[in-house]
Amino acid sequence: MEMTVTVTGAKRFKDIVEGKPYDSTTVFCILGMDTSTGNAIGQAGAEYKWGTSDNYALLEPLLKKGPVRAVLTLEQVTSGRVLKTIVTDVRPVTEPAAKA
Repeated sequence: MEMTVTVTGAKRFKDIVEGKPYDSTTVFCILGMDTSTGNAIGQAGAEYKWGTSDNYALLEPLLKKGPVRAVLTLEQVTSGRVLKTIVTDVRPVTEPAAKA
């Protein structure tokens, strides 16, 4: 599934915590609220995991200029109990978006 969003930030994490290695990039985006019930309006922030901390370097030079419009390729995965959405690709589509 693909979705065009405004990417507002990214955070990398690579460390060993209590003997368990962690290596990830989190992408922060602006999404529209679900207005179908009439109980919400506007936008909110969402975060998605995107592979290893190496992906951070791909977004860093773009985000230094401000938020960026991008197409996210998303995949839903499950542990058998919990469903989560992860990003498998981020493709910038324009110059950085205007700062709000």
